[in-house]
Amino acid sequence: MNFKALQKKSKKTERKDEATAIKQKDGSLKMVRKYKRKKRYGHSIKNRSPGLMQADLKTKATQYGIPYYEIDIHQYRASQLHHDTGEYIKPNLSERFKTIEGHKVQRDLYSAFLICHTDDTLTAPDFKTCHLDFPHFVKMQDTLILKMKKCGHTMKHCFGF
Repeated sequence: MNFKALQKKSKKTERKDEATAIKQKDGSLKMVRKYKRKKRYGHSIKNRSPGLMQADLKTKATQYGIPYYEIDIHQYRASQLHHDTGEYIKPNLSERFKTIEGHKVQRDLYSAFLICHTDDTLTAPDFKTCHLDFPHFVKMQDTLILKMKKCGHTMKHCFGF
């Protein structure tokens, strides 16, 4: 994945749809439509450094003789795929859960599940193993979410609860 692209600012300047009340020096309120933020994920990427983690993972895998694979994210879009229908449906970033085979699954965990069930070419999922292992995945995900809720670990930015 190109992490530099996530750091770039948006090129177009837009205003917000709703007006914001701004208090002036004389105490009156003025309604103004502010500009939308053009920032992206630059600071977050700098702090978390996914490219460095990926390089370290590759180094450690080769050091211990473990195979290291990279999936082409442009061909195999795991975050958009529904293995039950085989369709690529692009979700909004605010949608944390998907409905797959009648079960509510967390978006990021489901993407990891699909990546684990990639075929030998690393460009598509192995649909047969996806269908076989999906009930176990749902069971493990529900157990994880219940355990997180029980201990009070919310993770609103990932799980949305």
